[in-house]
Amino acid sequence: MHSQTTSQDQAADEAGFLPLADNYPRLSMISTALSWGIVLLIILASNYFMNWVFLPIYSIPAFLLLAVLSIIFSYFSAKACSYRRGDFDLMFQRGLWWKKKTAVSFSRIQHIDLSHGPLERKFGLASLKFFTAGGAYSDLTIAGLAKADAETIRQHILDFSEAEYQSKHE
Repeated sequence: MHSQTTSQDQAADEAGFLPLADNYPRLSMISTALSWGIVLLIILASNYFMNWVFLPIYSIPAFLLLAVLSIIFSYFSAKACSYRRGDFDLMFQRGLWWKKKTAVSFSRIQHIDLSHGPLERKFGLASLKFFTAGGAYSDLTIAGLAKADAETIRQHILDFSEAEYQSKHE
């Protein structure tokens, strides 16, 4: 009986969470592959031209295996992310094995950055960074949102802030 309650509580807790854009896991894989490719090129170039790194031949398959596992992990990690926009807050959850949920109240948000790099533009995606009072760095970043969804969320929060400001100054 207790296991039913636990699974019901978990289902209720997951209710309302929306997945990130469908093509975000693919973008995550491409970004990870590009990063590993750059590292491999630097190691091979330094080994070939400058003899800084002694790279035994058997280490290349191990390096490639690590890169492939990392790329696969990035795909499933991206698929595990989701968000929920409430009336007064935004919640983001991520993690395959260790789940992490972060909530930000709209009333605490100082400003929002909407950005999209070259790969994100190609895939029609955007990232939102939320900055709250007292912090120099973003308190929450949600990458992998469809550009239209990111703009809608940003506008919803700006509308909330404006309405809150108006109610305080009337």
